[in-house]
Amino acid sequence: MLKKNLKEFELENGIKVIYYQRKELPLFSFAIGFDTGQYEDPEGKEGLFNLTISLIDKGTKKFDVFKISEFFDSYGARFDITPSKNFLTVSVLCREDFSEKIVNFLFHILTEPAFKEEEILKEKMRIITEILQEREEPEILVSKKFYEVLYENTPLSHPIEGYEETIRKIEKKDIENFYFEKILKKNIYISATTSLDFDKFKRILKNTFARLDKRRKDKRNFSYPLKISKKILILRDKVNQVFVRLGHFSLLRRDKNYSKLLLLNYILGGGAFASRLYKKIRNEKGLVYSVYSKFYPLDPFKGPFIYAFQTGSNNFPLALKILLEEIKKFKEKGPLKAEIEDAKGFFKGSIPRDTETYNQLTGMFLSSLKYGISPFFMYDTLNEMMKIDLKSAREFSNSFFDHKNICGTILLPEKYNIGFLKEIFPNHIICNE
Repeated sequence: MLKKNLKEFELENGIKVIYYQRKELPLFSFAIGFDTGQYEDPEGKEGLFNLTISLIDKGTKKFDVFKISEFFDSYGARFDITPSKNFLTVSVLCREDFSEKIVNFLFHILTEPAFKEEEILKEKMRIITEILQEREEPEILVSKKFYEVLYENTPLSHPIEGYEETIRKIEKKDIENFYFEKILKKNIYISATTSLDFDKFKRILKNTFARLDKRRKDKRNFSYPLKISKKILILRDKVNQVFVRLGHFSLLRRDKNYSKLLLLNYILGGGAFASRLYKKIRNEKGLVYSVYSKFYPLDPFKGPFIYAFQTGSNNFPLALKILLEEIKKFKEKGPLKAEIEDAKGFFKGSIPRDTETYNQLTGMFLSSLKYGISPFFMYDTLNEMMKIDLKSAREFSNSFFDHKNICGTILLPEKYNIGFLKEIFPNHIICNE
């Protein structure tokens, strides 16, 4: 990967930009990131961020939702809007020769949304229907409740789509105020991977996004609990299986130990069939249908580190016990040298595969701007991984993993006896919803 093809600069209004020239194909991959998320939802109107985002491409002052869709289709462009708990990404992929028209149209969509009443009503009904349908999905239900427990009393506790009752309260004025204050005026990042000439790219930005008002710095200090609540929330439903989500806080993306966590999570539970948890609880004991661990960043908050499994009700007590034993063992004894080398081998292959396409590169550059890290951070992470030895891996494993200070959510059959949980979690609050 040629670093000389990358240019990093800032528009006069403070928007940070990364341009990467790649000439293999005449393509234009372009992404805009907004430093906002569901944590901006006002209390009592949870879901406002998600609802607002869903309306961006539903009409402007000049074009209705069908004309917007027709425009991108007519140029063979792939257009996506992706909201998350801590970021908003708007991206497009098209041929290089259509780049100027596409960016001009995208700028129009983002700066002149109409937020028509009929579209607001449609989106509210669609979201409410999805919320009601998801109540029938155990995996989704237990996952949402896990975040309510882990991020209790923080802006990240509620689901991104909000709740039925809060969606109904949202009015057009709420959406307009939120969009222009909590989204359009936030820090904006732009990244592009393209065969387009750099000077032409800068000119396109000058005529569009450089015209936005100067970015204002967000001086708020976001806080989150530094200690786990040690709470186990019990849910009951008409299910035949048991669904488990346990966990604790992870690391900020810019943490110096992030590469170690990537490597060790692969060994413990993130490596699917190759992971310890899968081999022990699924293959050897045959106690679960699936078991894994995962994590991801949520800066400016610490992200979650999650342990999850699904099992039959009869196998649940033993599966839970072995899960905690394996976490304890991994904390106290750490990984084996052979496991470290196997994990390194996996990432040697996967990271290059994850940075092959124009869109993958554009996404990497946008993330680097969001998290304030190197544009080629995935390769930097790989290089850092290759330097991890057995001693440093075990030291980190001992300091990070914690089988005692965890919280979580467990979805059980309606009449399931949970008396044994007090023995497994003697210092936890075990409560029913």
